[in-house]
Amino acid sequence: MDSDDFEIRRASVGDVETLAALGARTFRDAYLKQSVPEDVEDYVASNFNPAQIAAQISDPDSVFLLAEVGGQPVGYAKLRSGPAPGCVRGRKPLELSRLYLDQRVIGRGHGRALMRACLDEAVRLGRETIWLGVWEQNLRARRFYEKWGFRQAGTHEFIFGGRSYEDPVLERPIRDEG
Repeated sequence: MDSDDFEIRRASVGDVETLAALGARTFRDAYLKQSVPEDVEDYVASNFNPAQIAAQISDPDSVFLLAEVGGQPVGYAKLRSGPAPGCVRGRKPLELSRLYLDQRVIGRGHGRALMRACLDEAVRLGRETIWLGVWEQNLRARRFYEKWGFRQAGTHEFIFGGRSYEDPVLERPIRDEG
């Protein structure tokens, strides 16, 4: 894949099938090795099916950004407006609900570009703080977010595989340079 053909665009309803397939694949890649396979598949089935993605993409409080190389999907991010956990202290918060890349393109700068696009979109939306929850054992993701100036604000509950986890909640001001 030629990085010169890299593009990030706002996803539309026409991208539902693409986002569902990409979301399922990248989630499996990120968690299948460290998790019970049935739990991963249950999560994928309920969160990355076309009906669920269509509802999310049609939600005015959600924005999906789709990253492509040569017209082929390689990553995406989902931003969501709404109430933030009480530990998020920054003003006008926006959640970075998901940011995933295809394993084939990790390390090529596409994650940086996707994060920059998320921050640009947050500015366009008039937000001042961006926050996210991250699995504490996802060290690669945590290092990536730390490089972007995210700092732990607290924790929040995440249910996965019928179990409750206290995932770190990270936040940063939108206008900080990463």
